[in-house]
Amino acid sequence: MQVAVALVSATVLLVSKGWIAAASAGIGGAIAFIPAIVYASRMLATASDDPRRLLLAQYRAEGFKVAATLILFGVTFRFFRDVAVLWMFATYCAALATYFAALLLDS
Repeated sequence: MQVAVALVSATVLLVSKGWIAAASAGIGGAIAFIPAIVYASRMLATASDDPRRLLLAQYRAEGFKVAATLILFGVTFRFFRDVAVLWMFATYCAALATYFAALLLDS
């Protein structure tokens, strides 16, 4: 769902605002879903029946997710000088909101 939000946002912005806004939206979406993939891969690599080990793995995976998010923002601001910050953060927030939408729709 996060990828879909990012793609739709980037496509709409490409048509309405141009390629810099679209690329910024795509980057914002990627900054939302790449760390989620990092988290999931760390958790899937943990095979244990011990609740303490699973909780520790969850904390570590979340730490990797936060680190990946910070690194991706840093790389973006360092190497993409023309980033449209508004569209990047708007798409980032919209992609993160899909977590909550999924929880509400699942209920």
